[in-house]
Amino acid sequence: MFGYNKVADNTFPNMVPFLTGKYVEELPGSENLKSKPFDEYDIIWKHYKKSGYVTMFAEDSTSGAMFNYLRYGFMKQPTDHYFRPFALEREKQSSFWSNNGFCFGNRMEPAIELQYTYDFMKVYKDKPYFILTFITRISHDDMNDAGRGDFEYLRFLEKSFSQDLLNNTILLFFSDHGIRFGSFRKTYVGRLEERLPAMYVLPPEWFRDEFPTLWNNLKANSYRLTTQFDIYETLQDILEIEKAAEHSKSNEIDYRNLKRISLFKKIPLNRSCETARIKPHWCTCHVFTSVTVNDNIVINIANYVVFYINNMTSNSSELCVRLKLQKIKGAEISVMNDKVLSYLGQGEQTHKDYRIVIQTHPGEGLFECSVRYYCGNKQLSLMGEISRINRYGNQSDCIHDNLLRKYCYCNK
Repeated sequence: MFGYNKVADNTFPNMVPFLTGKYVEELPGSENLKSKPFDEYDIIWKHYKKSGYVTMFAEDSTSGAMFNYLRYGFMKQPTDHYFRPFALEREKQSSFWSNNGFCFGNRMEPAIELQYTYDFMKVYKDKPYFILTFITRISHDDMNDAGRGDFEYLRFLEKSFSQDLLNNTILLFFSDHGIRFGSFRKTYVGRLEERLPAMYVLPPEWFRDEFPTLWNNLKANSYRLTTQFDIYETLQDILEIEKAAEHSKSNEIDYRNLKRISLFKKIPLNRSCETARIKPHWCTCHVFTSVTVNDNIVINIANYVVFYINNMTSNSSELCVRLKLQKIKGAEISVMNDKVLSYLGQGEQTHKDYRIVIQTHPGEGLFECSVRYYCGNKQLSLMGEISRINRYGNQSDCIHDNLLRKYCYCNK
């Protein structure tokens, strides 16, 4: 999918739309997510379980797991087969780890998760199943390390195809987001890579003949703007694929303003980040041009952002140092052209959207954010989250709030 755009910063807020069809803040009781387990939430694998599927969930990471990083995880086993108990026990076997943590015993770590997945597929070959295998550690800290897993993924796919294990399965090979930190992330291409994660959708060969409309829509949508919300809707369609095929023939449904559109339905060519509910800070459709960092508006924005960060950490002021603006590293502006203004019925532009990168002190933190400047009253408004684009390491070890860890420099 060439237009697959993430909708949030890191793993959890991107995978929640993928698995529930909702933003984190749209979940019931979202304000208490850090202090309650996830057993009662309506995760997609429950729909599959209810429809008679055998379910499996496997992650390599334990401390940084999707539902466990600074959160409570599950009180009860969430799926029929659950890899976490083995992964936790594996972490304790320090003498078995080698090659900077890439190998356990004489095997690459991803090979173990992939073998577990393969064995599950083989055992349940004649039954419907739902699998979520989430492997992150091999590429999380350095995207160049991803190549270490090439052979393991190739071997898994070759074995699965040779054993005819994917003949009745739709395979999604995906990432939740790109590289969020480091020198590459500071580049223009790095910014796009972070916001445009990988998503490959592979139905079985017979699918295109059995469901030609769904296949053609899927191909067309590979060049349309899509998100994790659409993947959730696609997973719902897979549960009732015959029904989805019937609906795909109808022209009566207007998809233009829907947040969630299945990849098996025709996504509008002119879909925008606004209609797809992608917040401006993550949108890759906007065109920006450079602006001088000495511009008065840019300087005001930079100070506004530092004030905003300090305000977020103010309730933890005994733990976090008050940050100061050290340097404005770069600034860009997105301006609508006259044709767009005419189309919107506006004689002149009412606002300007800026994207800036600042460095703060102490800690040398690099932050990127999108801010809207209203031309009339000269007010500023933050558009989405503030991204931390360099590593904070142990700078924020004193605080355990998942959001504030990106911004807090501990008062040591």
